[in-house]
Formats: sequence, structure tokens, C-alpha cells
Amino acid sequence: MTTRAEGADPDPAIAVDLIMPFHNEAEAVTGVISDWLSAGDALGVLLRVVACEDGSTDETRLILETLALDRPVLVVSSEERKGYSQAVVDGMRATTAPWVATVDGDGQFFPEDLRLLVELRSADKVIIGVRSPRQDSFARKLMSDVMAIACWAVHRLRLADMSSPFNLMPGDVAREIASVDPHLPQGYWWEFHIRRNKLGVGVVEVPVRHRDRSTGETRVYLPKRIVPIALIHMKGLWRLRSAVADTASLNRARQR
Repeated sequence: MTTRAEGADPDPAIAVDLIMPFHNEAEAVTGVISDWLSAGDALGVLLRVVACEDGSTDETRLILETLALDRPVLVVSSEERKGYSQAVVDGMRATTAPWVATVDGDGQFFPEDLRLLVELRSADKVIIGVRSPRQDSFARKLMSDVMAIACWAVHRLRLADMSSPFNLMPGDVAREIASVDPHLPQGYWWEFHIRRNKLGVGVVEVPVRHRDRSTGETRVYLPKRIVPIALIHMKGLWRLRSAVADTASLNRARQR
């Protein structure tokens, strides 16, 4: 592992809290976190992993708590499963850094590509890592395509990779969006970008590498669950219309 002494000098202006959700990832969690911390050291940013542990039934929570004893890791944990979206939101609420990055804890992204997002950081934009190409199952990609159509139809919003979990944003933007409990239990990034768009925060999309999971298989997007999950989230997209409209009205009132 690269130490801070061996890497670039840390720039306190580029302090990043990295949101990383985990559920039953005991086999991979140590290696994944170590790789991302090493990437932060090499890049010269003050990186802290905010590990959002979501009711794991294996040793994930214990491993995270052990890592947090001597590494820049903050564990946000729950005894019961609350779902991906709420886990991410709770992690965002726990952040304090001026910059917040997000990535899933399954090892599908290359930590070295954090540099691409950091170099494009902007005070009024979210930088999205577009999976190029995306290495997921046909069923998951099909569900994303259907959700993209629904998101355009309902919210008139379209991005190259709206469900990508690899993002970098100003901390105050992350915490403002996370001040509202999510409507979509698993597909948080669809909801995130709908709310971001209503706040008037822009995006920059940059291609990043993507690979198969480092270990195991997805526990959520099993083939038999794809259709029920898609239906739940399409209904959620519709309900979000009124929710984001209320938020927009409140923001306008604050600005008066």
C-alpha cells in the first residue's frame, strides 16, 4: 500500500469523503477499501472512506470496525437492512469534507480513475463516472434502459449513465440532497439526479473503466427480482414528481 509519505503531498483543499455502501461483502471489503485509500494517497487528496454497512449477516461489519481502528474509515452501520438508497443517504449525512465522492463497494470501478473526477471537480457540478463499457448482466442493463425511458417520460431528464454510483460533488450539494429520505429503495442514483436537476446543479460526464465484481454475486439484482424492482422504481419515479415539485417550491420561497 502506498503511504502518504510515498505519494503526493496531501492537499487539504481536496479533502474527500468517499461514500461506499456494503452489504455482505466480507470477502472483498478489506481489499477494496485498501485500494481506494492507496489511490487517494497517490493522488494527494485527504481521502476518508465512509463505509455504509447495511445490515450484513456475514463478517462485513466486524471487518469494517477493525479497519476503522487505524485507517481513515468511518463506519455508518445498522443492525437491520434498510436498503441501498437509505444506506447511501445516511452516509452522505455523516460526511463533513468539502468534497464527497461515491462508489459501490463491490470492486467494479478502478480506484485510479478517481483522478479523472477530481481533475474535473467544480463548485456547482456533479462529476459522473460513465461506465465505459458497463460490465453488468443483460438483465441489469435492460432495467437501466427501461428506467432511462421512464425518467425521460416523467421528468424530462436524460444522462449517459444516470445509475452510475461513481460520482464526485461538492459536500454541501451532497448533504442538501441527502437531507430528504429517498423514495426509491434501491435505485438511488435516479432519484439523486432528479433532485440534483431540480436544485439547478449541473453535471459533467467522464468515461471511466468498469469490470466484473471482484468477488461473489449481487444480492439485490437477481434475475427473478429484476421485474419487481423495476416496477417499484417506476412507480417511485412517478411519485417523485410531486416530491421534487414541493422541494422546488420551498427553494424558491427561501430565495425570496
